[in-house]
Amino acid sequence: MKTLRLLLVAVALMAAPASFAQLKGFGFGPYAELAFPTGDFGKFQSTGYGGGLAIDIKLPLKLGITASAGVLHFPTKEAGASVTGFPVRAGIRYRFSVLYAGVEAGSAPLTKNMGSPLLLAPAIGVRVSVLDVKAKYETWFQKEEKGGNLGFFGLVAALKF
Repeated sequence: MKTLRLLLVAVALMAAPASFAQLKGFGFGPYAELAFPTGDFGKFQSTGYGGGLAIDIKLPLKLGITASAGVLHFPTKEAGASVTGFPVRAGIRYRFSVLYAGVEAGSAPLTKNMGSPLLLAPAIGVRVSVLDVKAKYETWFQKEEKGGNLGFFGLVAALKF
């Protein structure tokens, strides 16, 4: 009897991703990101890169909620410290058709005792089938003694199943 229960649980767990994929209002998957630092941040850091996992859920009235968690690394241009953050974001988006506009907020804990700045990221994007591509401007707000605000333009490509 235990074997039968374990077999049923295993089959249910294997079928769950396929059943979620059939929900047109739900998308979950990996993303890759390129980040181009601006202002003083751009003077010392090179183009950033990273990735993570993202989810979006469609709501009525062409609205949707989003969430993501990942890592973003900015190498240093010269002798100095690179910057690595672990952004966790949640947001809302409005769908025009395949085009959408949205904003995300959250926190980005940084390495090397640089703190955990709050972040804000307005974006515009396109979602076609499982491909989601967006452009954004993200700011990490932190105290001046921790280096001040860090801003960058970002390009994000995600596969959402």
